[in-house]
Amino acid sequence: MSSTAPEKPAEPRVEQPKVIQELVAAVALALSAAGVSISLATLIFSGPLSDGLPRASSAFVLGAAVVTLVVGQRTRVFPVASIVQDGPAVVMVAVAATVASRSGAGAVEILILCGLASLLAGLGMLLVARLGLGTLVRYLPVTVVSGFIAGTGWLLFKGGIDVMVGDTVGLGDVGGLFTADMARFWVPGVALGIGIVAIGKSAGLPPLAGSALVVIATAAFYAIGLASSSLTDLENGGWLIGPFSSGASLQPITPGEVADADWGAILSQPLGLVSVVMVALVAVLLNVTGLEHITGSRVTMERELTSVGAANVGLSLMGSMVGYHALGDTVLARRLGATSRLASVFTAAILAALAILGTQLIGFVPRFVVGGFLVTVGLGLLLDWFSELVTADTTFRLLSLTIVVTMAAIGILEGIGLGLVIACVLFVVRYSRVDPIRRTSNGYRARSRVERTSAEMDALREVAESLLVLELHGFLFFGSLARLDDRLRAEMESPDPPVAIVLDLSRVTGLDRSGHMVLSRSAREAEAVGATLYVCGASASIVDSLTRSGEEHAGTGLIVQEGSLDLLLESIEEQVLNGHHRVTAEASLPDRMSAELLDAFDSVNIAPGQVLIEQDTDGDELFVVMSGRLSVEHLDNGERTRLRTVGPGTALGETALLGGHRRSAEVVAIETSRVLRLHLDTYEQLRRNQPLVALELIEHLLAQQAVALRRSTDLVHWVEG
Repeated sequence: MSSTAPEKPAEPRVEQPKVIQELVAAVALALSAAGVSISLATLIFSGPLSDGLPRASSAFVLGAAVVTLVVGQRTRVFPVASIVQDGPAVVMVAVAATVASRSGAGAVEILILCGLASLLAGLGMLLVARLGLGTLVRYLPVTVVSGFIAGTGWLLFKGGIDVMVGDTVGLGDVGGLFTADMARFWVPGVALGIGIVAIGKSAGLPPLAGSALVVIATAAFYAIGLASSSLTDLENGGWLIGPFSSGASLQPITPGEVADADWGAILSQPLGLVSVVMVALVAVLLNVTGLEHITGSRVTMERELTSVGAANVGLSLMGSMVGYHALGDTVLARRLGATSRLASVFTAAILAALAILGTQLIGFVPRFVVGGFLVTVGLGLLLDWFSELVTADTTFRLLSLTIVVTMAAIGILEGIGLGLVIACVLFVVRYSRVDPIRRTSNGYRARSRVERTSAEMDALREVAESLLVLELHGFLFFGSLARLDDRLRAEMESPDPPVAIVLDLSRVTGLDRSGHMVLSRSAREAEAVGATLYVCGASASIVDSLTRSGEEHAGTGLIVQEGSLDLLLESIEEQVLNGHHRVTAEASLPDRMSAELLDAFDSVNIAPGQVLIEQDTDGDELFVVMSGRLSVEHLDNGERTRLRTVGPGTALGETALLGGHRRSAEVVAIETSRVLRLHLDTYEQLRRNQPLVALELIEHLLAQQAVALRRSTDLVHWVEG
């Protein structure tokens, strides 16, 4: 008898701990954030301000740690990476250089200026969040935003060259860059930047390959440099961003420094400071909006702005530049497997440790590595802009190029301002080409919702061609109003001008001052040919402005009708019918009813505004209008829509009486009216005791439905004719 040993249970699969994934992502994010922070600090604190570079570098790195931690823990969409950003820093480069050159301000004043910019930007973010104005960024023209991004890319690319050669390169200095003495400084950094960009765009390489390339390039630099010379020679030769003086460089801005600072110099460039803040506000709104596309989930704009605003207020005490969400690093974190808030905690810890303990180490970073980071960011922005430019139309290309050239040659604020001006002019020109007339109708197609007799409909048909209704839309200003003016003038000069011209403004969002003059002039021209110009459907603000304009231009003949087109058409139709002597009254339903049937009804008087039938209620009564007028209206979320206006002889509520249906509309008296009322119980008694009388009622109701169907058919024929 053989026996088999029980199978050994399978070893449980050992999965990589999530903490390891978060830590790997944090190391990569910290290296990237630190590299960008040091590069931006070097860009601002160069030349006569270089003595403040150690402190600024540590402050910028710690600022990246603060914004990473605060935003990473507060956001509802994670992981989200945040760093000290390049856009505001590029603007600050020009501002700091101007302040230092004109007033002789030192590194402390520029550090305070950076902190002040972060403070104002943070307060601005908190205010935008408080007022719920985050969506305003969507009103910026895409061409302006694209041009700004490209201009920022160029300034970062040029800034990287400046950092690597240790001087500001002007247009006249370009030729000197290609000499052997200069090329040896910037060519390695440009090559490094191109390599990092290529790795980032390669789907087959892991994101860590970019960081590995930086480490390899740095190691190769020191291996070659120390083999052929000494560390002192490398420092003296301008290859390193250091050396820095010994001692701790990380310290907050002290009250004594604030008191002793040259505030006249700090505030000598208010427009520049405002531009830094505005660039930060616009950029953070764009980046937060971009998070929705990256994460595939909805971002709470107010929460994100509150978090990053509070972080910037805090990091301003260190003199750090503005920081906020980084889209590229967020993508990197996700590709490295980060899925929780741990990545931001680890990243902030690494950055804080580097800022506190690694101040002296920062000075040993090669200049070509710092410049390479700037070239990487700038080149990436330029390539994205160029790929968008290839598929764009000619107008987009020219405007975007104009913004970039202006930013490069004059300044960022001037480039953005010029772009906005040109974009507004182009918008006005293009919008003026849009025909403000959405639809044209005459008396056949434009009818009120008042039920008319056959004789009244025949009378209205005779004058249908003399009524012109123009439905306008959009914002009416001097550009689009030129088309309307030409159309109205053509109507007045035609051999058979209309008697009544109606302008329906229900779809018009606004009317500028020139619109008043156009309408007043057109009203006078209409009056000269025996026509009347009406305006209806306008908003309360437009009606008020037209009324005040009418008082200024008295006697123009313009009639402004408050209310809808339907009400105005009813008024015009009544004027036509009152002057038409051949319209004869038709026998109404009560006139055709037998005495026995009339005895089954009781009479009800209704005051103006009184509701006869309530919508969405059960009904068991039939009404027949004897005199007056009533409005049949549909209610939807508190808004009333007139379906039709009925007069003597009209039956109401027949479907509720005969079919038990709920009331589908509300009926309210327009003027004092009298109706006949038949209860369901009375109708049932007629069916049992006087079936012929009940049958007579059914025949009358069917006849009324037949008349209504015939009117609808006639109206369709008129419209088609």
